[in-house]
Amino acid sequence: MEGYEKVTQMSDEEIVSRIDQGSANVAPGIDFWYRELSRRQGERASVRAERLTLNAVWLTVANVVVALVTAGAAVLALRAG
Repeated sequence: MEGYEKVTQMSDEEIVSRIDQGSANVAPGIDFWYRELSRRQGERASVRAERLTLNAVWLTVANVVVALVTAGAAVLALRAG
């Protein structure tokens, strides 16, 4: 079995290759590799979710600014007219 540092440095393709090699011999041993792939997929999904949340926050802030500017323009138009 590989050390944790080496496993985390491996590409997904290398891990899939290890799964293919190991599946011919011992099915329970490949569970380690499946868990590593799953962990990586979860990590990538988490990063994407964080980015999406941050984008939603900035869009909300922009929407509030536009709403305030529009309300301010409406008030000025009512006062002038």
